[in-house]
Amino acid sequence: MGTEKKTIDIHYTKSPTYRTYHLDGVFGGLTPKGIFIDIFTEQISPPSKIVHEIKEDGNIGDEIVRTNEKVGLLREFQCGIVIDINKAVSIKNWLENKINEFQIGVQK
Repeated sequence: MGTEKKTIDIHYTKSPTYRTYHLDGVFGGLTPKGIFIDIFTEQISPPSKIVHEIKEDGNIGDEIVRTNEKVGLLREFQCGIVIDINKAVSIKNWLENKINEFQIGVQK
């Protein structure tokens, strides 16, 4: 019998129904009738796998190896929106009003 430590591979994935409702930015451009917008979030790239020691009592122990296939910032597209130019102007005005209301409220 060797003195090798028992290990377990823990793989990380996201369910197809997993959603993050946080907006960090948009990416898009013009269409013949308006604007196309992809809404994205930014996050660090999660590890694709972490190997942990298994303790003698069967519990998960210390992390031994971490595998990151992607290094850097991950931009995850949440949804795509097609919007006509008149609605885009309306939303821009609405956002400006909400920003002004917030800034006035903060100053009080």
